[in-house]
Amino acid sequence: MRTSRFLWKLYAGYCGVIAITSLFVGYPALRYMQEQHRQEIYRELSDKAAQLSALVDTEADFQGSALADRFARQRTLLSPGTRLTLIREDGIVVAESHADPAKMDNHRTRPEVVEAADTGFGTSTRYSSSVGSVLSYVAVPIVRDGKTIGFARAALPLEVVELRAGELQTQIVLGLALAMLMAALLGFPFARFYTRQLASLARVARSMAGGDYRVRLDDSRDDEFGQLARLFGQMGRQLEERLDTITSDRNKLLTVLGGMSEGVIAVDRSEAVMHMNSVAGRLLDGRPEEWLGRRVWEVSRVREVNEILTRTLEIPKRTTAEIRVVRVGRDRVFEIRASPIHDGEGALVGAVAVFEDVTDMRRLEQMRTDFVANVSHELKTPITAIRGLAETMERDEEMPMEMRQRFLGRISDQALRLATLVGGLLTIARLESEEAAFQMTAFDLRNVVRDVALRFQPEVGDRLVIEIPDEPVSVDGDEHLLGIGLQNLVENAFKYNPDTPKVWVRLRVGESAQIEVEDRGVGIDPVHQDRLFERFYRVDKARSRELGGTGLGLAIVKHICRSHGGDVSLESAPGRGSKFTMSIPRSPATVAGS
Repeated sequence: MRTSRFLWKLYAGYCGVIAITSLFVGYPALRYMQEQHRQEIYRELSDKAAQLSALVDTEADFQGSALADRFARQRTLLSPGTRLTLIREDGIVVAESHADPAKMDNHRTRPEVVEAADTGFGTSTRYSSSVGSVLSYVAVPIVRDGKTIGFARAALPLEVVELRAGELQTQIVLGLALAMLMAALLGFPFARFYTRQLASLARVARSMAGGDYRVRLDDSRDDEFGQLARLFGQMGRQLEERLDTITSDRNKLLTVLGGMSEGVIAVDRSEAVMHMNSVAGRLLDGRPEEWLGRRVWEVSRVREVNEILTRTLEIPKRTTAEIRVVRVGRDRVFEIRASPIHDGEGALVGAVAVFEDVTDMRRLEQMRTDFVANVSHELKTPITAIRGLAETMERDEEMPMEMRQRFLGRISDQALRLATLVGGLLTIARLESEEAAFQMTAFDLRNVVRDVALRFQPEVGDRLVIEIPDEPVSVDGDEHLLGIGLQNLVENAFKYNPDTPKVWVRLRVGESAQIEVEDRGVGIDPVHQDRLFERFYRVDKARSRELGGTGLGLAIVKHICRSHGGDVSLESAPGRGSKFTMSIPRSPATVAGS
C-alpha cells in the first residue's frame, strides 16, 4: 500500500495544505506579534519618558543644579540599558544618561522631538552620533501650566530590540514547525486508511469493467464507504441483468433484421456504418462486414443513399425518397425511408434507412397508367358517336316525342359522364407522367380561391363562404391545375351534402399554404378514409353514380397536390362533416423574405 502513487499524492497534498495553511496563518501571526512587540517597546520607553518628565516641575528647574541630582537618582531606577535625555524647549540638552550634555548638539530638530512637539508623542529609529549606534527613540513633551517647557526622551539600542524580536520570532516559528510536523505524522495513517478503501473500490470497478459483475465489497460498514460498497453490489447485479437483457434483445433484433425482405442500414452521427443487414448489402452491392465502422459515403456508390442519410442527420425528421439505380440489364427502383435515431434522453445519435425494391410495383403502376391513358384516348371516338347519334335522334320526327326525349336524355347523360371519365383519366395520366409539362409560375393563391368562388356563386349563392388573408400568398405552380383541384373539392362538398347550410373555403398561411374546404354534412366513416383518394373508389357506389361521380375527383386532387410538392389530407367524422386540406409549398422567395 505504501507504494501506491495515489497515497503519496494524497499525503503530499495533505502536507502541502498544512504547509500553506501554516504559512497563511503563521506569517500574519508573526507580523502581528512583531508589531505588538514593537508597540510594547514604545510603551515601555514612553513610560520611562513620562517618569523622567516628572523630574521637572517648572521651567526654572532646567537652570538649577537640583535637576541634575534628581536625574542621577532617577536613572538608577530605570533600566540600565535605556538611554535617557532631558531637553529644554529650545533644544538644549540639560541631562543625558550616556553622554556629556555640554558636548551634544541642539536636539530641537531631532525627528522624535519634532513629532512630540506637533502631536504630543514622537518616535524614530535612527543612528545616534552621540553614542555611535542605532537606537529606537520615544519623546514626550513636558507641559506645565499649559505650556511646553521641554522634552523627555527615552531610547533603547536597536540590537536589544531586535534581540527581543528574534527570540519571539524563533518561538513562533518553532511552534508552527512543531504543529506541522505533528499534523504530518498524524495525517499519514489517515491517508493510508482511505486509500485502502479506494483501492478496494478500484479493484471492484476493474473487475466489472472486465465483465465480472459478481465481485463484491465488504458492505458491513455504516459509513459512506459501506454505502458505496452496497451501491457497487447493487450496480453489479443490475448490470448483469441488463447485459443479459441487452444480449437477448440484440440477438432477437439481429434475427429480425436478418429475416427482413427490406434492406436496413444504420449510421452514427459521423455517418459511420453501425449496422447493415445482408439484404442492404445485396441491394447496394456491398458486404456488411467490410462496411461496418466506415463512413457510408466512402463505401457506397449510390449517391442518393448518402444524401438522404446526411439530410436526415442534418434535419432530424423522417424522410422518404425513391431512387433509381442503374444496373446491368434493367434499372432498379428503391424506396428509401430514413429516420433519425435518438437515445433515451432525446439526443440525436444516428440515422437508419430502410430500402425496399419497388421496381416491379412501379412497372405495374406504369403499365396501368399507360393502359388508362390508351383506353381513355380510344373512348373519345364512341363518345363523339354517342353524342352525334343523340343529335340525330333528336331530329327524327317519327319517334314519339316523349320516348325520344327520354332516350336522348339518357344517351346525353352517359356521353357526358364518359367525357368526364375520359377527362379525369387523362388528367391523372398527365399528372403521373414524368414528362408532364406544367405551367409552373409564381402567382397569388388567393386568385384561385376567388375564381372558384365566382364559378359556384350563381349556383349556391351565399352558402359558399371564403376566408382569405389580406396579404398575397405566393406559390410556384400551375394555377389552372390547382383551380381544378379546389373546384373538385367544392363540387363534392355540395354534391354529396345537399343539406349542408354552408361550405367554407379558407386559405391559411404557415410553413406552407393550406386551402381548407369544410362542410357540415354527413361526414365520412373512418373505414373509408384511408382509401378515399384511390382512383374509382366510392363510399356509396350507387349514390355516386346517381350523382354523376366518376371516382376520380379526389385522386386528381391528390395528384395535383403531389405534383406541386404538397399533399391533401382529410379530417372527418360521421354526422359532423368533413374538412379537406390542400397543402402547397410557398414560393421560396416569399419564405426567405418572411
